[in-house]
Amino acid sequence: MIDILPTAEQSEFVGGIANAIAKATSAKGYGGDAWRFFAELGCIGMGLDESVGGAGFSVADEALMHQELGRQLVSPNVLAAALAARMAAKAGDAELAERIAVGDQRVVFASSLGGQVSAAGLEGEFHLLAESSDAIVLCISPVGSALGKARSFDRRDVVQSTDETIELVRASGTAPALLWTRDNDQRLWRYASLMIAAELTGIAEATQKRAVEYAKIREQFGKPIGAFQAIGHHCANMALRSDAATSQLYFAAIALRDQTPDASFQVAAACSYAMDAAFQNATVAIQIHGGIGFAAESGLHLFLNRALMLRHLAGGERTQELAVFNAYRAA
Repeated sequence: MIDILPTAEQSEFVGGIANAIAKATSAKGYGGDAWRFFAELGCIGMGLDESVGGAGFSVADEALMHQELGRQLVSPNVLAAALAARMAAKAGDAELAERIAVGDQRVVFASSLGGQVSAAGLEGEFHLLAESSDAIVLCISPVGSALGKARSFDRRDVVQSTDETIELVRASGTAPALLWTRDNDQRLWRYASLMIAAELTGIAEATQKRAVEYAKIREQFGKPIGAFQAIGHHCANMALRSDAATSQLYFAAIALRDQTPDASFQVAAACSYAMDAAFQNATVAIQIHGGIGFAAESGLHLFLNRALMLRHLAGGERTQELAVFNAYRAA
């Protein structure tokens, strides 16, 4: 039997990260430099070797950390930096890997708008998840990933984002590749999928908790709405989705850490299920808060929008469901 639950040390470590983020946000921000804050907290380089500025933690430890980042709605660019640092370390560019890990080099996700990613770099149109001319952009895919310089694009226009916590930039042109990795064995893609699954699971948990707490205090007809059967059923289903997503995430993290033969299947299953759990829980949580008439005041729409963005970065349900099918067929 495999014990998939976090150890006491892992729980203490994640709790420390949660407390640090909570203290920083309650103090109205991260001291003016969010990027440096998360780098110093170890969220970028914790999975890297110590020789390149990392901490040498396992992929299972990283998954727990990203689960907490999902609960806290931390920018997905922290994950982009962790991926870019892994790429640099694997390519033998220890200097770049260390600069990213310690926060000296910013990295932002680039999402294709019909653009092409190859050994030549990023060509065409992309959405960048931040406006920063000195940033490196990362575009990942199941077949390969590339790093390029944001300033290399011919045009960068800030556009409105559905996720108001993310500054969105529409970029077009060509950004020559600083690094390119052909992901024949999909190691980087599996790692990215697992961490996205972790953040989506965190969203599913956070929205479930928020909905349950609200159902305890919001009253109708003289009693808390949680006492009504319809609301109780919604909360119970949210809990089931959260628990299932968490269990599959932990199992997948251990499988990837130990490189078991079914690791690809488990990771794709975790990502696919977490996509649905995060979307469904965020949607129901908004509906439960809807009785006040102004559900946006709860901030739950931010979780829904983030879930949609993460789902897109992971290739969407079709990509992950196909990965589940292919891994099962190959077993």
